[in-house]
Amino acid sequence: MLARLRSNLTNSKNFSKRQSAYRLGHSTQTALLDVLDSIHTAADSKEVTVLIGLDVSAAFDTVCHSTLTKRLQTEFGVSGTALSWIQSYLQDQTQFVKLGQHRSSETTLEVGVPQGSVLSPLLFAMYCSPVNVYVNWGWFSSSPSRQRPQTGPFVIPRIYP
Repeated sequence: MLARLRSNLTNSKNFSKRQSAYRLGHSTQTALLDVLDSIHTAADSKEVTVLIGLDVSAAFDTVCHSTLTKRLQTEFGVSGTALSWIQSYLQDQTQFVKLGQHRSSETTLEVGVPQGSVLSPLLFAMYCSPVNVYVNWGWFSSSPSRQRPQTGPFVIPRIYP
């Protein structure tokens, strides 16, 4: 299932070609090389480059199931049995905390994708896919990063004497 789903999703026009995490043949190294190439190209053209790195803590825990399901249908064409299987995979997940001999009651999770599974990183990448529409970006590991060479009217305040 994962191989077929990955192939269909990563070949979609809505899957960012700059996506490096959770994609076969790509890694943090390929993402870093892409960033460095963009920085060097901008420097050679005497353009200013701004790089903002974000570390999204517990990112997998923030995935809204209904948004992910809708996105899989509308942007990636997932339907039928495959969509039902993913919905089943996401629903009725529970968690509890255990400390020594003490154990909390179970809580049903209403958001998030299970961590530690092979499917969750791909689902997370699909969930974040709209970011590609708004910024020139790349994913490094599981942390989103925004890189965007600036052109045109852009002023950097002088911060040194």
